[in-house]
Amino acid sequence: MFRNLYKKSKLAIKLFKVYRENKYLVRTAVDATNYMTLYMKIVSEISRKQMRVIRILGRLLTNKTHNEKGVISLAQIKATGTFIHYSIGILFLYLYHILWKNRITKPNLTGGLSLGLANGLLGIAAWYLYMNLHRNPPQIDRKSYLINLVIAHLIFGTVAAFEYNRRLHLSERKSAYNPQSSIQFLS
Repeated sequence: MFRNLYKKSKLAIKLFKVYRENKYLVRTAVDATNYMTLYMKIVSEISRKQMRVIRILGRLLTNKTHNEKGVISLAQIKATGTFIHYSIGILFLYLYHILWKNRITKPNLTGGLSLGLANGLLGIAAWYLYMNLHRNPPQIDRKSYLINLVIAHLIFGTVAAFEYNRRLHLSERKSAYNPQSSIQFLS
């Protein structure tokens, strides 16, 4: 029992260290995912069609896609959808970071839009495949959903590039004025 708890605490400490070292990446991913999610929510409200990514994803993953009155909404569905959606956002932003760090593309408007488009097309393929293979997919307007999903990923890529640059420059300014960093630099 204690060995298992010890292993879990070591994992938690490692995850915290990774977060602390890369918190600007996590925060950037959360911001970009928030804007993407907000766009899909606004489209859902305006069109009066179900396009809320978190709910749809949560329903697909928990297999709670229908009941007699239509699509159901539970806290478990939202929690599952939120966790997976934001985890994927963090993963994609980390991949963006690798591309930007290695100068394969730049964290600017063009780079953000191109990565967002690539993500959107990949997202369409993944969603289309998953909904076709799912034994009980949600009843949504797939064409409209998938088109708006590409637009949402363009928003994700743009916000990711903007916030990445902003946070990177903020962290560089903080370290430039940090007396501790100058001591480390001199030693």
